[in-house]
Amino acid sequence: MPSDGFSLPKPFIPSATSNGAFYSPSWAPDGQSSIYSSHLRQGDSQQGTANQYTVDKISLEGQVTSIIQNAIWPVISPDETKIAYLTASANTSVNNLYLANIDGSNPFQVIPVGAYASVDAHLFSPDGLSLIPTSAPVGR
Repeated sequence: MPSDGFSLPKPFIPSATSNGAFYSPSWAPDGQSSIYSSHLRQGDSQQGTANQYTVDKISLEGQVTSIIQNAIWPVISPDETKIAYLTASANTSVNNLYLANIDGSNPFQVIPVGAYASVDAHLFSPDGLSLIPTSAPVGR
C-alpha cells in the first residue's frame, strides 16, 4: 500500500498483453535495475505461433530492454558483470545453462549438451567465482 494510504500501487513491470507472464526476477546488487523472465503465450507451436521466452531488464524508471531471446531464469552475478540463464524452447523441455555478459553478449554454454538429463535452478556463490546449478543425471 502506498504511503498515502489511498493510491493504488502501480505494477513495477507493466504488462502489454494479457498473454504475458513475468517471473524469476533478479535484482542487480546496486538496486538500480532488475532482470526477469518474460513469457509470451502466443498459441499453438504447430501453427507457427510458438511461445516466446526472453530475459528482459527493467530500470527503476520503467525502461524495459530485451537482453536475451529464448531464455529463462536469469541470475545476476554479485559483481554485476555476468548473467547466468537457461535456454528455453517451446518445442522441447531441454534447457542448457549459459553464462553471458550483463548485456547478453558473449554467451557461453557452461555444461555440455547431454551431460545431464536436465539443468534447473542455479545461483552464484557469494564471491561470484562459482556458478552452482541443480541437475538430474542422465537415465534417471
